[in-house]
Amino acid sequence: MELKKYEVEIDGEVFKFDQFDWDYPQTDSESSSPSDDNILYRDVLPRRMKFSATKEFPDEKIASKLLLMRKKDSATVNFWDLETRSRVTRIMYPVCDAVKAKTLFLENGEELFTCESIQVRFTQMIPDEFVNV
Repeated sequence: MELKKYEVEIDGEVFKFDQFDWDYPQTDSESSSPSDDNILYRDVLPRRMKFSATKEFPDEKIASKLLLMRKKDSATVNFWDLETRSRVTRIMYPVCDAVKAKTLFLENGEELFTCESIQVRFTQMIPDEFVNV
């Protein structure tokens, strides 16, 4: 089964998200500087791309899965990558901010669960330059 662009596979489980953000930081090392003859030499550090996915108003089951997933030290994440315009798989660590959720217990025994959007951010653990070395 081919994944849709809005689906992210995290450790074998597929999640549907409503929004993605990508960050491709490019950081120069301290040795990037002009030489004595004023020629600029650039030394770029290996890049650790960042990817975030937002789920708008998840239900209780999805909110719980996202909260458990963010506790992992690392995860294998397959997602649609803007830079390559294709699906990629990276080993990343997940984090997210505090989640605002609540359950109202009604007198008739029903429960009303509400949750604000949850954004999970992933940071690449092994730079691409080191993957196939």
